[in-house]
Amino acid sequence: MALRDHLLSQDLIYVGGGSMVNLLAVWEAHDIASILSLAWRRGIVLAGQSAGAMCWFEAGITTSSGKPLAAAGLGLLHGSLCRHYNNEPPTGRPTWRLSDGECRAGYGPRDYAGLLWEGE
Repeated sequence: MALRDHLLSQDLIYVGGGSMVNLLAVWEAHDIASILSLAWRRGIVLAGQSAGAMCWFEAGITTSSGKPLAAAGLGLLHGSLCRHYNNEPPTGRPTWRLSDGECRAGYGPRDYAGLLWEGE
């Protein structure tokens, strides 16, 4: 079964943590980003934690290059997500709040909290 068919036959696609920038680069190289966008439009549940949650938004804060920087996500959800908002400097609250407009307004849930969107 092709990867596209496999992903589109799922009820839920979960993405773990790691590097948001690396996740998106690999997805783009293998056309997975467009498959995930199609899965979302078809109503497949997309979930994730840490970098795997930030990827669904327009932007997030990443330390993939060392220094915390704003990075573009897939843009399926409006705004930005700051993972580990209260618990993990230098990528949490201080960096997100001081990003000088690099990140759009968004969400900063505490660790172990969940966010749920239905529709757009």
